[in-house]
This record gives sequence, C-alpha cells and structure tokens, in this order.
Amino acid sequence: MDPAAHSGSATPELGETALGVRRDFERVAQAGEAIFESGEPADAFYVLLAGEVLLLDTRGGGASRLVARLGPGDPVGETDSLLGCARGARAVAATDARLLRLDRATFRSMCFDRP
Repeated sequence: MDPAAHSGSATPELGETALGVRRDFERVAQAGEAIFESGEPADAFYVLLAGEVLLLDTRGGGASRLVARLGPGDPVGETDSLLGCARGARAVAATDARLLRLDRATFRSMCFDRP
C-alpha cells in the first residue's frame, strides 16, 4: 500500500471525527460560569480539556468551601454521574474552560463497545 495515499485518506476522516466530537460533546464555559450546581441530577460527567474548574461544597448554608481545583485531563463530576446520585458539589469554571460532556450511556458505550 502507498503510505502517502493512506495518510492522505486518514487525515480527513480523523478531522471529521474530531469535529463531530466537538460539535456533539464539547462544552465551553466562561470564567465564573457554573458547570453544574449541588443537588442537581447528575446525568453526565465531564473531562476538562482546557482551563481550570473549581469544585465547591455549598452545603451547610455557610460560605462555599473549596473541595478541588481541577485542570486539563481531570474528570469533573464523574462519581455522582456513574452512581446516579445528585450532585454533591458545585462546579464553576475558574478560567475560560473547554470540557467534554459524557452522559452515562455514551460512557458505557465507549468503555464496553469500543474500549
């Protein structure tokens, strides 16, 4: 097989896949924007692609307490989502951020159908 022909045909396909993933699953959040609120149904989780996200404990009626500062590559809200629990913390973009949103069905499909 001609390597040049192979690499030329693979690039558009990979580019189209990346565009489809961004269109269907990417979420952009501005600095200060809530990704999700404590107590909401956890129907999806996120993987942080760029930027920083803060997880804040808002329970107890007092001031919010910082639980974690997350960066690129970190999962956001995965435990609540995979267990089907309500959100236990509030997630806020500390900087402009890009996240990959995965619902439970998509994640299961990625793990089991296409590991």
